[in-house]
Amino acid sequence: MSGRPPELQGLGKAGMNITAYVMSRVFRRDLHDEVARLKSQDRMKSYFELGCVMAVLFGLAILAASFGWVGLGLYFLGVLVLFY
Repeated sequence: MSGRPPELQGLGKAGMNITAYVMSRVFRRDLHDEVARLKSQDRMKSYFELGCVMAVLFGLAILAASFGWVGLGLYFLGVLVLFY
C-alpha cells in the first residue's frame, strides 16, 4: 500500500502517462522507452517533469483563452494534432 487514496493513485498514473506521451511526441522518442525512463528514474524527478508538463499545458490554455474562442479553438486543434 502506498499510503495514498486510490483516487490519487489513478490520477498519478494518468498524469505519468500524459507526461510520457507528451515528452515522447515533443522529443520524438519511443513511448515505451519514455514510460520506462519515467518509471526507472527518481520519483521526485518524475513528479517534477509531470508538474512542468502540466504547468506548460495549463499556461498555454490560459494564453489561448485570452484570445477568445479562436484561441481556444487553435489550442484544442494543437492538442489534437499532438495527441493524434
